[in-house]
Amino acid sequence: MRFRLLLLLCLVFGGSLFVSASEEAVNDSIKAAQKAAKRERIREEWNAHFKFYGFVRDYLTYDSRQGFAPIQGLYYFVPKDIKPNEYGQDLNATPEFRYLCIVTRLGLFVTGYRYKQTHFAAKIEADFAFSVAGTAAVALRLRHAYFTMSWLEQPIAGGKKADLQLLMGQTWHPISTGYADIMSFETGSPFDLSNRSPQITFDATFDKRFTLTGSLLAQFQYSSTGPNGVSREYQMNSLTPEAFMAFTYSHKGFVGRAGLNVLSIRPRKTGLDEKGVEVIVKDRITTFVPYLFLEYRYKDLVVSAKTAYGQAGEHINLMSGYGVSKINPDGSWQYTPMQSSSTWAYVQYGNKYIGSVFGGYFKNFGTIDPLVDTEHLYVNPNCSPGLTQAWRIIPSFKVHLGNFLFGVEYHYTAAQYGTDINNYGVATQNLHWVGNHRVLAMFQYAW
Repeated sequence: MRFRLLLLLCLVFGGSLFVSASEEAVNDSIKAAQKAAKRERIREEWNAHFKFYGFVRDYLTYDSRQGFAPIQGLYYFVPKDIKPNEYGQDLNATPEFRYLCIVTRLGLFVTGYRYKQTHFAAKIEADFAFSVAGTAAVALRLRHAYFTMSWLEQPIAGGKKADLQLLMGQTWHPISTGYADIMSFETGSPFDLSNRSPQITFDATFDKRFTLTGSLLAQFQYSSTGPNGVSREYQMNSLTPEAFMAFTYSHKGFVGRAGLNVLSIRPRKTGLDEKGVEVIVKDRITTFVPYLFLEYRYKDLVVSAKTAYGQAGEHINLMSGYGVSKINPDGSWQYTPMQSSSTWAYVQYGNKYIGSVFGGYFKNFGTIDPLVDTEHLYVNPNCSPGLTQAWRIIPSFKVHLGNFLFGVEYHYTAAQYGTDINNYGVATQNLHWVGNHRVLAMFQYAW
């Protein structure tokens, strides 16, 4: 009797254990399925809205002489003038070779988010092209950090519709839109207009062809020059944002854009009056840079050009600046901008195997008003006050092999210098040309 009772208890207990184990297994399967579904939702969410991109890029360059070339020599402006010693040797006529991968880039796109009729997107991007002063060390450099809000097919007058977009953050200055697709890091500068700035930019596109652009910008990595060297304090002290406006027409491969950039800065906050007392001054200079960009694309052919005739504009990489035209008894100064023209043209053909030719020309026309002296002349530090004109030619060939890109370029950059700079900031004597031969090879793997 006792044995039967014990057997019955064992069967009941064992059955309960079996049921508990079965339930636990079912629960574990449900949890595993839930975790897998969650991971799948996360993966789908990530793929729908986030995209990492970037590339590893190596540059090999050879230059036949010294030049104005920041970012460890990759961003080439113009060759330096002749620098003779007592024996007649040109100390700047020494070649250089470099192999660098600091342009390697990382970025993240965020797209596909929407709230009612507002579409959101964002982008952040950095490279390693920030050089620590006095060393060979490099660090991450912020290139882009912005978000956009877009409203598509918005009704306007006459039954027409428009696409609207508001951009806030740091990205390319809208004057940089439209560039030559050459491999060198400067992509056409200093003959092109180039800059990245914090900005608020609004675009309105009508009929898919006409776009009006308006921007308010602040200086950051690209800044004006002045009495204290290159600094964004001149624009900060002005309490006036940089302003840009443009009109673009695009249709069937053709793009035409006309724009105007306006900058007003205060080079000084204080000065010395006629009694030698330091006083607050309201120095200010306002400059204008109008430009025109044209481009035509047909299958594998690209033809483009850009030209500008501007005042100062050193913060957008023009080889220009401004100076002091009058020193007033109350300690304030009056300023006059240098005027210059900068033009480039570009032709490219090919898809897998691509050949191209770039040509650029710059001319310094001097200041509008006479200078008090050349000591009060402030120009782009990547050129010399004696520069009168410059030109560049770049034949190029590159090959796309999937995500891998290889190419070679030859650059010839010539600059004309002189002495005896007159009171308009133009050299008038001993005009002569110096030239630099650059051979460049680039290797890149992108993802």
